[in-house]
Amino acid sequence: MTCDGGDDGTPQDGDDAFLLYRLLGVERDASIGEIRKAYLLRARQVHPDKNPGDSRANESFVKLQRAYTILSDPEQKKRYDESDGDLAVFEDESSEFREAYQYYRKLYPVLTAEDIDSFAAQYRHSDEEKEDLRRFVEEHNGDVSELLEWIILSTPDDVERFAEFIRSYVTSERQDLLPVFESSLVKLRRNGKRLAAKCKREAKEAKKSEKEPTLEDLALAIRQKQQKRQGDFLDDLEKKYCKKVGTKNSLSKKLPRDA
Repeated sequence: MTCDGGDDGTPQDGDDAFLLYRLLGVERDASIGEIRKAYLLRARQVHPDKNPGDSRANESFVKLQRAYTILSDPEQKKRYDESDGDLAVFEDESSEFREAYQYYRKLYPVLTAEDIDSFAAQYRHSDEEKEDLRRFVEEHNGDVSELLEWIILSTPDDVERFAEFIRSYVTSERQDLLPVFESSLVKLRRNGKRLAAKCKREAKEAKKSEKEPTLEDLALAIRQKQQKRQGDFLDDLEKKYCKKVGTKNSLSKKLPRDA
C-alpha cells in the first residue's frame, strides 16, 4: 500500500547488527505491510523457480523466508529489536543470515526507485497481480478489508479496480465467499479513503516544507532588502544634490554599502 533512499545496507566486516532488515532491504521502522512488500519484491527475484540451476538458491530462499518470518511477527520483531539486532536470540543464526545477505547482494544490487517503478509498470494489471488477488481472497476467506496492506504497489485508487475483479472471481468461482467479500468491501473502501487522506496530507506537508523559508533564508532576505533601501536612498541623494556636479563617479558609488 503506497501513497503514489544513505547507506546502501551493505554490512561491514563483523557488523551483523540488524542484518535481517538489510536482508529484506527495509528500514527498522518499517511497518509490517512494508516488510511484507519488501519480502515479496525480493522473493520474486531470488525464488528458486526463477534461478534454475543455482544449487544455493533454495537454501538461501529459505533463509529469506526465515528473515521475513521474524520481522513480520510483532513479538519476534520486538525481541529482535530489543536485542539490538542480535540473532543470537534466535539460536545464533547470524552467520547463516550474513551468508545469505552476501549471496543476495552479489546477485542483486540494492533496489532503487527506478527498479521499483519498472517492476510496478510490469506488475500492475498483470496476470501476476490477478493471481495475487485470487490468492489473497482464498487465504483470507473472502475478507478484503486489509487488501491494500498485502498487495504490493497498491494505492487507494486501486480499490474499485480490485473490487471489480474480485467480485467477478468469487461470483464465478467462490460464491460461498461472496457475503464476506461484500461486507468487508465496506471496510476496504473506508481504509482506502483514510489512506488517500493521509497521502494527501503528507504530500501537502512535504510541499509546504519545501517552500517554508529557513531562518537563514529570512536573514538573507532582510539583508538584501536593507541593501536595496540603502541603495535607493543614495540614489535619491544623488538625484537631489548632485544633478549639476556631473562627476564620472556617482555618489552612490563613492559611499560604501554593506556587503
